[in-house]
Amino acid sequence: MSKNSILIVDDESLVITSLMQYFVSEDYNVMITNSSVTALSAINPKSFDVIITDYKMQTVDGFELTKHFRDEGFEGKVIMISAVSNLNKQDMDACKIDAFFEKPFSIFDVHNRIKEWETELADSKK
Repeated sequence: MSKNSILIVDDESLVITSLMQYFVSEDYNVMITNSSVTALSAINPKSFDVIITDYKMQTVDGFELTKHFRDEGFEGKVIMISAVSNLNKQDMDACKIDAFFEKPFSIFDVHNRIKEWETELADSKK
């Protein structure tokens, strides 16, 4: 089975670099951007199986980004990461956030969550 495609959107270069290096080393297809505005204007979310996004970013936050992607037809999984631990559960449910990890987080935990979804993601591509 081919590995899933992951889009990483975060305005912290250390987070982007760490996630990208790890998932590339695990043979995932990875695209990164440090700008939620770029993600909205220049990236087709349907090209990805999983989106990992920060909550708190300049101009467009992770909820707005996810809502836009969902409105564009993105049906994959969304992982929200944030240093803010008290995110509104109603907002998370409304945007169909599939998992939340508080910073600092374990990349291994994020990877394990994606691995849990692999069969479901593969079935959705059929």
